[in-house]
Amino acid sequence: MKSILGLVSALALVSPNWVFSDCQEIDLQRFYGIPILSQEQLVACIEISDVLKDGIFYLEIPHECKEHISDALEFCYRFPNDEKVKEYTDGKFGGYHNREHTQIESFYIERRDWDTVLPTSIQQLAFKMARLSNILLETILVSSAIPKELWSEGTGLLTENGGQNHFSFNHYRPEKKAMGIKPHQDFGFASILFTEKAGLEAFYQGQWEEIPPLKDHFVVVLGKAFEILVNDVSKGSGAWHRVRQLSEERVSFAITCDNGEDQAVKRYEREINQLETVHESYQDYLTECFKQTYSLDSSFNTK
Repeated sequence: MKSILGLVSALALVSPNWVFSDCQEIDLQRFYGIPILSQEQLVACIEISDVLKDGIFYLEIPHECKEHISDALEFCYRFPNDEKVKEYTDGKFGGYHNREHTQIESFYIERRDWDTVLPTSIQQLAFKMARLSNILLETILVSSAIPKELWSEGTGLLTENGGQNHFSFNHYRPEKKAMGIKPHQDFGFASILFTEKAGLEAFYQGQWEEIPPLKDHFVVVLGKAFEILVNDVSKGSGAWHRVRQLSEERVSFAITCDNGEDQAVKRYEREINQLETVHESYQDYLTECFKQTYSLDSSFNTK
């Protein structure tokens, strides 16, 4: 299927506030029961509210991203021994992390530092995936019935290019006898993830299900901030997911959509058509989320 990222890019350049209208409902193809969204369907703004309820689906990889995938995977294997990576920190959550009680070691880097730290090919991939994530965000806001006039405040300026995009690289070490990563929700609005090996599982329609890699597709994982904003699980939720204990080396990479760091986390109150503040500071919200996710006594709770 031919990608139309070029059309998406052109529309975004003509009007940064371009949004979808007249969404159409359509039956999506599925892979092991998980919905698949093509680039054509993304741009056409099909109705995906049923997809959002479970918080996870496949998204076709745009042609312009494919040329960089192998470089990003190679970097995932290499970054644990890269001195430039080990030295990087943004003073907050960015940088190298060797997680206790899990098999994962990660490297997070925010958009403002991509061009000074990442290799050129991966910079290009990061910016292309960020652009894709912005388009995806507008699609899910439309399908979850959030009024457009509330998008900017509700997403912490993400829809005005004032939020954050973090690129993450993950390396799983089978020599550690632990879960790959414990059950958790991603912290932001959405993550666009790539991996080529099995191990990812999601709590999907009431039970844990394998989310196997699908050739030429990303996995979209909706996050906790999205679930808080929507405030109606019938219209959208953040997916609980985990990586099982692995017996072989595995890597993945992802881009995330996050509020601006000085913005509040908001909840949409549908009865009064207003936003309410849940967390005054996104930075404080992230601190709480990191502690809950990576602490030894963290637990799985879908409530």
